[in-house]
Amino acid sequence: MTTYSVPKSLAHGVLEEDTGPRVFLRHVPGGPNLVLESTGALIWCLATEVDDVPAEVAELTGMPVDEIRADVLTFLDSLIEGGLLARRQEQEDAARLVALREAAARGWEDLAAGRYEDVADDDLEDYIGQLGAGARNTSPS
Repeated sequence: MTTYSVPKSLAHGVLEEDTGPRVFLRHVPGGPNLVLESTGALIWCLATEVDDVPAEVAELTGMPVDEIRADVLTFLDSLIEGGLLARRQEQEDAARLVALREAAARGWEDLAAGRYEDVADDDLEDYIGQLGAGARNTSPS
């Protein structure tokens, strides 16, 4: 099953009421205020907590899972499209992409500043081995 997470750019709060949760959402900075109530709020809350959201919604509402699965998944997709949820893997991939772009930028800066060693193709394997050995010797134990 898909696991979900709350996007980092989304401020959120949940108010537990007798009738169920109310979810307050806002894209930051400067997005509109949004409120989810009833089953929509329940689905949003469960999305980050359980692996099988339709099954959990079915259990909590007493509805047959086969009757609600498609609607729950469609609603989850609309939350993702609106930036109100993220598939956990997509969010992790986005974070990796940011880190990769930062590393590439540092690499280009180092090249521009002349902070590099030119290694002949025939010597590359030995050079990488020396880097690895040096990293092992300087790592904290």
